[in-house]
Parts: sequence; structure tokens; C-alpha cells
Amino acid sequence: NQTLRKIYVLLFFIFSNIAFSDILRVEPPNWWCDFNARKLELLVYGPKIGSTSRVEVVDKKGRSAGEIIIDRLKKTDNPNYLFIEITLKDNMKPGEFDFILSGDSQNYFSYTFLSRNKENDHALGFDASDVFYLLMPDRFSNGDNSNDNIKGMRCGTNRKVPGERHGGDLKGVSDKLNYLKDLGITTIWMTPVFENDMPVSYGEYAGQIYGAYHGYAATDMYQIDRRFGTNDDYRTLVDKAQKMGLKVVMDVVHNHVGSYHWWALDPPKKDWFHDMDIYGITNYENVVIADPYSSEYDIEKLTKGYFDKAMPDLNQEDPLLSKYLVQHSLWWIEYSGINGIRMDTYPYVNKEHMKVWCDAVLNEYPKFGLVGEAWALGPVSVAYWQDDFMSNDNYDSNLPSVIDFPVSFSIRNALSHNANPNAIREIHSTLS
Repeated sequence: NQTLRKIYVLLFFIFSNIAFSDILRVEPPNWWCDFNARKLELLVYGPKIGSTSRVEVVDKKGRSAGEIIIDRLKKTDNPNYLFIEITLKDNMKPGEFDFILSGDSQNYFSYTFLSRNKENDHALGFDASDVFYLLMPDRFSNGDNSNDNIKGMRCGTNRKVPGERHGGDLKGVSDKLNYLKDLGITTIWMTPVFENDMPVSYGEYAGQIYGAYHGYAATDMYQIDRRFGTNDDYRTLVDKAQKMGLKVVMDVVHNHVGSYHWWALDPPKKDWFHDMDIYGITNYENVVIADPYSSEYDIEKLTKGYFDKAMPDLNQEDPLLSKYLVQHSLWWIEYSGINGIRMDTYPYVNKEHMKVWCDAVLNEYPKFGLVGEAWALGPVSVAYWQDDFMSNDNYDSNLPSVIDFPVSFSIRNALSHNANPNAIREIHSTLS
């Protein structure tokens, strides 16, 4: 009996007079046993969990799980973290397993492996024939007033202030799917929906106070913001949209998180984030990556500087962090069945990490849609990030598509009400 077995484990720890450590988080929260890649890295977080010296895996009958191999326990300079590297054998079957941790402190956690959904519509991806509708959930439609203010979260709804949250949520999007379909769109792209538990206001731009209603300051990357709904609500929305013939693209950020992310409050490593005192705020000059004459200073300022003082810049050169971010994308793709990912601030992130990310996603989902945001006006600066571009430094991103800002801005400038009549030539010049 699984319950009795867990009681036995607890009693063993108690009567052994060995400290028992609380496990606060295990991420990813579950996994799938039939991914092509057989390696998995679990982040375990809890007081002094880093003192673990041995991990044993047993199945629900208490037998040693030979299909799960513990390769290595990776520790950092923060004793509250432990990274467990495991290999899943090819004969791995779905099920629940207990990871028993021993050492100076003792603990265990249950972990579930599932079978992948082979019928997920994310295999369809997207292409240039799709018509995207970009919406910001907080500002689109408020379908559920009960989640406008969540006890314990730092910011509620206040529609009187432009920079605060206005109450939109996933139910509001779900309720308007017929409206969106009637517009003729094929694909919904929402700004990030992960938890952004930031204060009411954390910055100022052009004299206006702003908060994190936009979603780009994540504080928990495995939880949908409760003011939008739940993880299940997101998955239900994706399923409903796809049954109506609409695709869903998730907005993801690898460059930074919010300053109230639980990492920022207790960093896994001293170099998990770039040092604000050294690099300051980014120069926002993302053209320097493709420029063969750029200085190392400008490149480091771009990729290691903070996008905003309240958005700590992640160090993707760290293999533990890079692996975490890759697994995070795979988890959400499989869990929710989305059709694609739009990656934010693409040139600001370590480019070798982004290459690894593309390879990992496309290895599991060859037809999945990936698009990068390289916000630059010069065609070459954007094309640098496109798969198979003949770059001066032989870098090949493997990224299937990029957002075409040069053409977008040339059209906007040509058609604006105060444009010079000759501005139409900018479109031709950009395309040529």
C-alpha cells in the first residue's frame, strides 16, 4: 500500500534521528516517459536539500525502479538547491515513483511519468498563410470577476490607473473565440500568461507608472497567473480553440524574469543572474550581434544587461539554467498542446543557448511553430537569426522563422497619415 509505504519512510527518518528537510518545489512538476531525449534534470528546492548525498527511486510497490537511472547529483553554492540528472531507459512505462533522498537531511517526493498525447494538434505548427491575432489577456476581456483580486498576490485590479491590471482573463478569451474566428484569424498569440506576482507598480516610462499586467516579468514559470485562471483553464482554452480551427501560440521569455520570481529571492547560484552592478541596463542595440565590427563591450552590454531594473537578466551560459529553460518549453508544449512559441527578446539571449533550445524542441516536435522576436529595422540584422542564414561568423540558429520588423515598419511608415509621399519607396527598398 503506497500510503503505508510513505508512513514507513517517514518513521524511518524520525527514528533515525536524522533531520528531515522540507521540499518546496520539484520542477518540472511531472514528465513524459516517451520523449525522444532520454535525459531529464529535476530541480529540487528546499531548506538545505543540497546536503543530499544519495537518491534512490522506487515504484509504487516499493521496488527499485531500474528503468530510471540516477546519473549525477549536481549541487550549487546555494545549499537549498539540488539538481538530479537522470536517464530514462527505453523500456520506461508511465507511472508514479518515489525519489528517496538521503544524507545529512532526509526526504522523498513522488513524481509522475505520463505517456505523450500523440494526437496533440501542436504537430500542425503554423506558417506564413496563418493570420495571427495578438492580444494581451489582462486588457482583452474580463470573463470571470472572481479572480480580479487574489488574496496574497501583490496586485489586484484597478481599471482607473492605466499601468495597473484591468481584469482580463482566460475565460474572457474563451468567451470571445467565436468573435475572433469571425474576424478571419487562424492563430491566437497571447502575451505571456505565467504568474507575474509583481507589485502594483515597479517602474516608470515616459512619465507613466507601469506594472506587470503585460506578463513579461514572470515570478513562476510553471503556473498560469491565478488572475487569468489555472493551468487547466489554459489547456482547456487551447483545446477549445483548436476544435474551432484556431491555433494557439505561447509567448515565452528566456532573457529575464521578474524581480519577485522565487529565484530572485533565493538564487540557485551566485551567477544564475548577470550582475547588475557590472552590466547595468542593456543598450537595447540588438543589431550588434549580426554586425562583424561590433565591440565585445556592446555585445555583453546587450546580452548581459538588464532589460529593466525589475527584470533580472538570466545567465543562459549556465548549463543548469539552459537545461531548465529547454525542459520548461517541452513541458508546456506537451501539457497544453499549443501550436507554437513566440520567443521574446531573441537577440538579447545567449545565442548558443537559443540554438540548443531550437534543436531540442524540433527534435521532439518537427512541425512545431517557432518564431523569434528580433526587433531591428535592417533586414540583415533580422535575417541573422533565420535558419540557414549565411552569417559572417558561421552561426546557424536553426530557428524556423523570425518576425519581419523591417517590412512591417516600412509599410507602417509609408501608410501613416503624415508620411512623405515618397515613403512608399521604403517598402520596395526594404524588400529588395
